[in-house]
Amino acid sequence: MKVLRKVYNGLLIIIKLVENKLYLKILLIILMTSKKELLIGRDNKKVDYNESSDTLILLHNAGFFSACSVKLHYLVKYFTIFNKLPTYVDSSYQFWWQKHPPYLFTKTFEGDVTFDFFENYVNYDFLINKNDIKLVNKYTWDAQWLNYTKNPFFKTLRPFIKKYFSPSKDILNIIKRMENKYNIDYDNTIVVFFRGNCKAYREREELSKELFLKKTQSILEKNPNSTVLLQSDEINFIGYMKDNFNNHIVFNDECRMISKQNRTVDEFYRNNKNSDNNLYSKYFLAIIIIMSKCKFVICGRGNCDVWIYIYRILYKNDKYFTQLIKNNWTN
Repeated sequence: MKVLRKVYNGLLIIIKLVENKLYLKILLIILMTSKKELLIGRDNKKVDYNESSDTLILLHNAGFFSACSVKLHYLVKYFTIFNKLPTYVDSSYQFWWQKHPPYLFTKTFEGDVTFDFFENYVNYDFLINKNDIKLVNKYTWDAQWLNYTKNPFFKTLRPFIKKYFSPSKDILNIIKRMENKYNIDYDNTIVVFFRGNCKAYREREELSKELFLKKTQSILEKNPNSTVLLQSDEINFIGYMKDNFNNHIVFNDECRMISKQNRTVDEFYRNNKNSDNNLYSKYFLAIIIIMSKCKFVICGRGNCDVWIYIYRILYKNDKYFTQLIKNNWTN
């Protein structure tokens, strides 16, 4: 009799739900939503998906590491929805500013330059810990604004980074040449990374040069044999910091800098036929990886900063990594 009563009550609930048209519509939407629709959502300008070939198509084009962040976001999202990785990843609509002529000047999106920078993903296996699967989907493209060391999901990204963002042989060769040229001692280097220019204008994330100076001095006092590696897109910051540290490194030959303005370096040079954005983007990827390996890292927030951290947890641990967030240091 109790069993019959439960069945009867269950039927009444179903009848009431069906009678309520709103619940019925919600139920139908859930049932009819395809995995492709879940993947794309409202972001049809950032991503597409070809079901017949199982190809993830990235459409977002902006700065180099902005494109990388969005690409990583959809690889993670795809994995979360499909419980596997896509057969193919098409990035031919990305990295437009980094493309070779004639693509750079004819404004066409033909050609994929991904493997100028990263090894082909087919060369790497993908192994992820079961316990990490629950955490990894917390990563989104706007994770650049977080306190990185306080968010453990970053460390679950390692399999994705290794497979899709391992540096190409060309990048590894650049890293080796720069290590020798500048005599880089990773265990005795303090990285000071300052993203200026458009970051302050567009995203209202203007950082205090004075706070960067004081933080660097405080670390140097405890580690007097260290070299200060200064990296910025803003000439003004480099000049300000160089005057305060005798033992410093600046990648003058490999990094382009501009006076403070509401543009990125790539935007400034992208229509200059005498400046090779592809080459300097290779240099900058190499520089990001070099910075990630240094003992101390001082930075802020942004796509460049977050990729220093992402590579850091691939090559090293996150110890001695500090960010300036709203004029407060995280560590």
